[in-house]
Amino acid sequence: CFNQANDRWDATVNIKHLVICLEHALTLIQKRGGSLSNPSGKWVLVADFNGFELRDSSPSMAVQTAKILDHYPELLGWLCLLNAPRLFSATWVAVRRIINEVT
Repeated sequence: CFNQANDRWDATVNIKHLVICLEHALTLIQKRGGSLSNPSGKWVLVADFNGFELRDSSPSMAVQTAKILDHYPELLGWLCLLNAPRLFSATWVAVRRIINEVT
């Protein structure tokens, strides 16, 4: 949730947080017998944009996130965006072209 995030404008901190969350989820999948090539289930990623402001909009951060997700192929089953502002729609049009369809 954007309105509760620490260092919300620091892309390095945000990417590090994302990687930690993804690695933790991958560890849980592996404990249940799954792997990157044969996951036991798909991830459901929920992003809450409550508190999102114009200065939170960072195309660079969106591109970096897309590149990180490419390291976790075929694991994203569903992405739920809560309270996403209209501004995000324009950014998403550009970002979704970068993300591998299989992701």
